Amino acid sequence: MHKGNSGCLGKRSHVSDGNGHIYLLNEFVGSDSQYKFRLHAIPPGSLSVPIVDSDDTADVVVSTAKALKKACPEIWFKKKCKSHKHGYFPVQPYGYSYEGGQQCPKSIYHIKKNIMAFKNLTNLSCFKHLAGHASTAFATWAPELYSLYCDYDRCLHKQHPNLTSNFSNSIWACVMYNFGPNTVTIQHVNQLNYIFGWCAITALDNFNYTKSGHIVLWELELVLEFPPSWTILILSAYIHHSNTPISNGKA
Repeated sequence: MHKGNSGCLGKRSHVSDGNGHIYLLNEFVGSDSQYKFRLHAIPPGSLSVPIVDSDDTADVVVSTAKALKKACPEIWFKKKCKSHKHGYFPVQPYGYSYEGGQQCPKSIYHIKKNIMAFKNLTNLSCFKHLAGHASTAFATWAPELYSLYCDYDRCLHKQHPNLTSNFSNSIWACVMYNFGPNTVTIQHVNQLNYIFGWCAITALDNFNYTKSGHIVLWELELVLEFPPSWTILILSAYIHHSNTPISNGKA
């Protein structure tokens, strides 16, 4: 385990914190690359089958991306929400947390107009579908850990009944909205999450995932293709991660 603020201290990871550099795919993989990481490609025929429209576009993820783009001008962002440890793009957390010297868990503070915008987003069926899918995937691949989350969540709401979950079909206490349009994360860990906990990340919009938009897991020296509409579950407080940009700036 590495040092951090998650409550678990131990030996530092052999991967140092990032310097804010945005890496391209050819810096990670290939004989002439700096890091010589392994590239995990998606085998032909292994893709999940999303619900698509007549243009063969995944409806849920495209609708979600459009909703975020539409909501962005309505939201006020602090300076620290525009440039931060994740990267150089606007983000907003929504839900409840236990950090920053708080004496008890509580809802993350937002001004009134932001709260209205976040409520509108969480009420959309596309976000509900994604939240439920990610939570179900968590329960499928790590049932004992998911059960622990459920136990903690029940105890938490029993002691603090004023806390409200974003999605009734999701186990996570908080969602992080990445507003883009250039959502390219730099090397980081989410040190305030459970050190052994899983975090769900979903790729939105539409792009050529074989060209870039890859997820990089630094300690594992692994680069993963990450197609639109796919969700990945990672130990975000333990493994340094980032992603690569794609040619048109989307990711």
